[in-house]
Amino acid sequence: MNLEIREMKEYLFDHHVFLRGGIGNQFFQWAYAKKLQSEGLSVKLNTAFLKTKKRNQASGTLELLNLFSSIDIPVCAWKHLRPLEFVVKRLGKLVGVLEDDHLTDKPRPSRCLHYGHYQMGEVLNTLVLAKAKELIHPNLMQSEIPGNYCVLHVRAGDYLSNAYNFAHMGLLSIEYQVRAANLLLDRYPRNDLIIVSDNEQFSSLVLNALKTTNRNRVSLLSKVLRRNESQSDAITAMLSAEAISLSNSSFSAMCALLGKSGEVLYPRPWFISPDLHYISPVLNHWTALPSDFAGQGWADSKHLYAGL
Repeated sequence: MNLEIREMKEYLFDHHVFLRGGIGNQFFQWAYAKKLQSEGLSVKLNTAFLKTKKRNQASGTLELLNLFSSIDIPVCAWKHLRPLEFVVKRLGKLVGVLEDDHLTDKPRPSRCLHYGHYQMGEVLNTLVLAKAKELIHPNLMQSEIPGNYCVLHVRAGDYLSNAYNFAHMGLLSIEYQVRAANLLLDRYPRNDLIIVSDNEQFSSLVLNALKTTNRNRVSLLSKVLRRNESQSDAITAMLSAEAISLSNSSFSAMCALLGKSGEVLYPRPWFISPDLHYISPVLNHWTALPSDFAGQGWADSKHLYAGL
């Protein structure tokens, strides 16, 4: 396969962090690339494996542009490698030029490919987060919601539409979301609670399960805005919340890391599968709540919470 001279130079001298998934995943991959830059390495974001997948919300586009006014890292695309993703991953690890989420202390080779999600607290640092906040589109920091409020983020779409995600990542139960919502309502008695969600049917069940005395302080974001919530609507609402409860979602963690919230609640463990317990994109001062995952099987849950 012929490579352009420019691409050969990139391969020989630069580190490449491959972008995959939606905006939340891309944010953590961007943060890892910035961390590599801070170590004095020449880094590029590579979109070779950025693509849509069945039953997944990722658009296959550079969604970081929806968050940042400037990505601040060079971007390239080795399109010829797109159909060879599996081969690149396996062969790269075999010959020692590719690393994934299982980071080691071994010296990095001069040519290094980075193929991971990097959703661990240790890959974040103060300088990277400060830079990210500088780059946020200014309009995303202007919430349309009046007064002080808290946010409950309910993520269900990818977990209900994808059997693997449901089994290995886990859908947080209605009971978990109700417990987190009541905790925020009790701690912030003067604040309303806004539910930000990708599945209004699931969120409505959470709302209906709340204590009757609390329901008049809780609203779905779409009802507050009087329109179907967009990705930018969700980000804007979450960035300006006084306190926030996260779902086990990279999008959720991204907004908490970049936002103004003084208190952040998160599920621990982040994912249901023991094989994924190393993933925890949280900061030390955040408050952990014991996770409680939906008990029904994927097919039953998908039917129960239909309306995706």
